[in-house]
Amino acid sequence: IDLNLYIAFTFAALLIISMPGPSVSFVIARSINLGIKGGILHAIAVSLGLAKLFEASPEAFIIIKNIGCFYLILLGV
Repeated sequence: IDLNLYIAFTFAALLIISMPGPSVSFVIARSINLGIKGGILHAIAVSLGLAKLFEASPEAFIIIKNIGCFYLILLGV
């Protein structure tokens, strides 16, 4: 990775972390609990606008929630 890009990324990350809102706090907590995959998964979902989709369509939220439930059953949790 280019040193200038790394420095810019580090500065931006520190700036974001210094002003955590609910979403940033959630990503940090998920990353601590589940590792980097948990944080990345939430960041991707946010960037794709899934929160707005769920807000606009309660049916979509119920479908995703049920898929997650069946996945947990499949895992045996």
